[in-house]
Amino acid sequence: MGKRKTEEKIVEDKLAKQLVREITNRNNINFEHVTVILSFLAKKDDSFQLFYSEDYMLSFNEKDMITTGFKGSNNYQSIVFKLPKNVFPDRYRLDVGSNIEQKWIKIESLQFRYGNNEIFIPQQLISKLLVPNTFIEYNEFENVYNLLTLNVEKNDIYDPYFTCSPELVRLLLEL
Repeated sequence: MGKRKTEEKIVEDKLAKQLVREITNRNNINFEHVTVILSFLAKKDDSFQLFYSEDYMLSFNEKDMITTGFKGSNNYQSIVFKLPKNVFPDRYRLDVGSNIEQKWIKIESLQFRYGNNEIFIPQQLISKLLVPNTFIEYNEFENVYNLLTLNVEKNDIYDPYFTCSPELVRLLLEL
């Protein structure tokens, strides 16, 4: 598919989504919340942030973000990000740590839920549907995401996050 066709498809999908929202809002139907559930293993206390966007852009801001803290554990645990009502993101960014001592994480699964619809991403598909930034290095033999600190102009920078692959964006449009 050419770039122009892709752009037309994005516009078409966005307009269809907008129309459904307008019709539903006109009929006073309340949407449920979109919920994102991350099951993971992290040994240090930390917090994860979920940024979301409804405008097909890769820009994210703190206004459209949810932060959830957790205690480190030797066992898998889950955190739930409940988005505001009537918010239907087409893009997400998952920041997986603000604790520079967190050296790695394992992700067991990721779920996106809305009403009776669900996208379940098991461990073996995480690396195909989430795109790590330069602060994350995937070790496929141990199924671990190493969280890196990079030295830029003599400053240590730590900002590991994932964004959605194009395939995941297509799945999210159907949620």
